[in-house]
Amino acid sequence: MRIKTARTPELSRLTELFGFPVSKAICNRFCGNDWQVPVCRVWRASILKEKGHTNNEIANRLGTTWRNVQKLLSKKPSTSRQQSLEAPLV
Repeated sequence: MRIKTARTPELSRLTELFGFPVSKAICNRFCGNDWQVPVCRVWRASILKEKGHTNNEIANRLGTTWRNVQKLLSKKPSTSRQQSLEAPLV
């Protein structure tokens, strides 16, 4: 998903959605540019599978095909990307 960030948190809809500290960090980091937000499909697919969802249900929730779910579930969720998401946005 791609979103356009505001230059300042005061003008950002992110402030309404997530609060001022999160909005400020995102605005400071991306400063009015597009931000490609990670959707973590491999992780989401594996969590849904653990919860007992069928591959067809997972495909529907992720907006993809049954075949792509097969590919996603054959991969292991990456912890390195998750750690980079948790890195402070300064």
